Amino acid sequence: MQISYKPFIGCMISIVVIFTISCKQVNSDSSLKTLDEFTGMSTGTNHCHGGKTVSSVAKSRFINNSSENLWNSVQKALTAVPEEIQKVFFGAGGKIVVDNARAQAVCESAVNGQEVVQKIYAGSTSSLYACWAFESKNSSKPVIYLQAHKDVIEHSLLRVFAYFYSQAVIPVAERSQKLYSVAQNFDSLSKELKSAFLLDLENLAKNGKIDSSRYEDIKALPQDTLKQYIFAESFDSFHCNEKTQKSMRKNFPNTFAAFNSSAN
Repeated sequence: MQISYKPFIGCMISIVVIFTISCKQVNSDSSLKTLDEFTGMSTGTNHCHGGKTVSSVAKSRFINNSSENLWNSVQKALTAVPEEIQKVFFGAGGKIVVDNARAQAVCESAVNGQEVVQKIYAGSTSSLYACWAFESKNSSKPVIYLQAHKDVIEHSLLRVFAYFYSQAVIPVAERSQKLYSVAQNFDSLSKELKSAFLLDLENLAKNGKIDSSRYEDIKALPQDTLKQYIFAESFDSFHCNEKTQKSMRKNFPNTFAAFNSSAN
């Protein structure tokens, strides 16, 4: 089974047209980051970068409402985002906006499952504002909002794209006869990742590598929310950089195997 963003490359016109006429208003939280951080095994900032080609229109869709020149950080982070997802995002008129006030306002009102996230991250005082939303209530153009700091951008942009993919693109595919198989493949992958992750989580808890309260909090998450988190964390761990992928392979071997088999 191939990870389901790849088939979009052959259906780009269709997906952009369908996306434009059928998207529902959705916002996403991006306060979590990589499997290690999701499970409490590590904290800190990851600087995502890779070998992906940055979309030729990305710079023209970048809006910087900061006194600091942050395009280089956006460009660096985009090299970790699969080209197929970039094409869907920018093909639908997507923009990347760096604006402290706007990011805070949109992202604080956009959080899905905020109470659960706060429960898992009790004791954490850091605030990273990074999320996506449609430009307006009646708009189908997606916008990624980021706090104006290079660490936030390089740490969070990749996983916001993961949420955009699972929360916007896949629902469009579910409503399209032409792309329904893509949605089915994604659903199968999500279920496989969930089973693999829970097995890894159990092993980590048994070996005392994660806190027991974190283990119970994660298991108690609503099932749909858990699947969405696991996909985003896996996507981020796998694509962010060589270090995060190596850590994923070591600490979450079953999850890595499931994601890796679908990505190759």
